[in-house]
Amino acid sequence: MDDTLYKEHAYRDSGYRTVARHFAACCGVSPHELYLLMNREPSQAFEHVEELAAERGVKISVADQLCVYRSHFPDITLDDDAADILSFFRQRGIPMGVITDGRAWGQMNKIEALRLDRYFDKGTVMATVLLGTDKHSAKPFETMEEILRQKGATSFAYVGDNLAKDFVHPNLMGWDTIMLRDPEGVNIHPQNLADWPAGHHPHHIIDSLTQLKEMI
Repeated sequence: MDDTLYKEHAYRDSGYRTVARHFAACCGVSPHELYLLMNREPSQAFEHVEELAAERGVKISVADQLCVYRSHFPDITLDDDAADILSFFRQRGIPMGVITDGRAWGQMNKIEALRLDRYFDKGTVMATVLLGTDKHSAKPFETMEEILRQKGATSFAYVGDNLAKDFVHPNLMGWDTIMLRDPEGVNIHPQNLADWPAGHHPHHIIDSLTQLKEMI
């Protein structure tokens, strides 16, 4: 889901804006000013807010901000190519599922914000944390395969972006694996194939999800 169906930096931006609106008055600045401060050095965004608040005699911890950030309902939408390919598969009755890692509350908010229920049957959008695991384990892929077989699937493909964990288990299970390329280098996880052994590599690399129409 993240950096495949939509760009995860959009979620981060939504979260920063929410944090800025929540704490700006306490810091004596406008929400826009606080948002710009956070974006100046994203890796230290929450620390900068904490420091500014301290200068104003207010205590706003990183933990306080993370609570707001992780629980916010994000302002995100599906990428156009994602909406197009999901509609294409849905109209043709092709069984589909989503496997996504991350904190349950945040991932469920993303799923609702992206309105994935328009494209996926109930039970086929899976937050791995609810299984007590993540995509470093075979469990979510095995569970999804079982679900999709019950819906008539006989062959399987996995589309993702993260070389660390998206393709290892699907490769071992005999699925086709496809990586959506990040040509602008804006994804949270870099896509340098040379950094990973062959088992982490996808079988195919595409530049747009719409290319999946030609691969069915």
